[in-house]
Amino acid sequence: MIKITLTIILLMLSTSIFGKNSFKELRDSDLPRKAKSIVYDDSGKIIELVKNSWSDRLKSKDGGHVYYSYEQGYNYEKKQGFLKVYDDKKNLIEEKWDKEIDGAICQEEALIAFDVFKNNAKVKKQFALTDEVIELQTGFNFQDDDKCKLGNRCVHVFASAGDVTVLAHSIVKLSDLSVPYPEYDMETTHEKLKLGLYKSTNKNQ
Repeated sequence: MIKITLTIILLMLSTSIFGKNSFKELRDSDLPRKAKSIVYDDSGKIIELVKNSWSDRLKSKDGGHVYYSYEQGYNYEKKQGFLKVYDDKKNLIEEKWDKEIDGAICQEEALIAFDVFKNNAKVKKQFALTDEVIELQTGFNFQDDDKCKLGNRCVHVFASAGDVTVLAHSIVKLSDLSVPYPEYDMETTHEKLKLGLYKSTNKNQ
């Protein structure tokens, strides 16, 4: 009985090890820039992030200069972007909230998008079509009038492998960590499959 149990465990382990795809190592140069600052909740989810920050000097009424610093970012609870203005003493003197103040995602969000993408059932099915090393890319925002209305922080996520430029292409919605369009514009992928251009590890394909 013990031998049977051990055999089952070993089979399960070998399946988990060899059944998974390998992914190209991600480098900072392949990813968007890191956020300037991030506020997380107790569970580790992002509440708010600052994407960009800068300072400026303006002429004052008395002929001198006043200094201001600016922060542009996004709040996940409000589903809105913001622009905050601070004086030279770091006091908040003005803020503007708007869904249109969105901006590109930061590196930390890109890594979250990759995890959501890789765990989607339809994407996994695409991954199973190849034994090549898979390369992931993201960073391009997406918006429509349906599931990805402005403020939902939707992004394109792509996977390529070997000679297959688009192994998988999905739209990931970062505001709720969903994949509203798991097979976005992937007809070329299926056409290549029909032509036998994949190096497939799935004997039944």
